[in-house]
Amino acid sequence: NPVRLKTALDETEGLLEAYKRSNRQLKVEIIANGGGVDLLRSDVSSFGMRIGLMQAKYSNLDLLACSQTIGKLQKRGVIVRLLPNTGIVSSAAEEINKRLLQGWDYVRV
Repeated sequence: NPVRLKTALDETEGLLEAYKRSNRQLKVEIIANGGGVDLLRSDVSSFGMRIGLMQAKYSNLDLLACSQTIGKLQKRGVIVRLLPNTGIVSSAAEEINKRLLQGWDYVRV
């Protein structure tokens, strides 16, 4: 859903900008799985340029794609090309659980 993906980016950028203006520390990770991986795919994302600009402006922003989702797409014959500087995690759910155990907050979009 493009509206949902745009909302996620809008909220992320607003949060990053607010913390930057107030000189507070913040680390944001966008962890995408399922259909959300399309946000991070260079061949289908309509937000590639915006994401690249956000990454250039905010060094405290990381983008991560779920390897399980990528594997499912590849089994269907889809060639998955991710945006530059996008990492891959073995499982989005496991990565989120790991972060929660480390004291991170979780916002689902």
